[in-house]
Amino acid sequence: MTYVGYRPNVPVPETNNKLFSQMRGNIIAVLPEYLGVNRNGQLSFFVKDGALRTFFRPECVEMINLLDDEPGGLTRKGLIDLLAALETALKKRKTILYADVILLYEADEDGSLAYLELNIRNQIHYAS
Repeated sequence: MTYVGYRPNVPVPETNNKLFSQMRGNIIAVLPEYLGVNRNGQLSFFVKDGALRTFFRPECVEMINLLDDEPGGLTRKGLIDLLAALETALKKRKTILYADVILLYEADEDGSLAYLELNIRNQIHYAS
């Protein structure tokens, strides 16, 4: 079955495999300057017709920190676990047609993945 996208005559993939591949590339790209140095954070994406349209590159500016956290973030193993969990979650869902996709993560002190949350905010537009 082919899903009908938001643009006429544009085929939409039947799974989120392509979307995962696109997201994975962007996540790996920000490992050194973001995921690897921030113990927790957020990655945001915009999806249209089953494909990644926008990746909001994260930048962390610490304003107030009253916690005694040592600096650190995800290790390579933590990143692999994050990607495996994301792939599993996306495979279970029908094709994402038009949505904001937000990942919230937290790393343990040793750099392993402690917490991962996938938020999908589907958008519905109404004609006026």
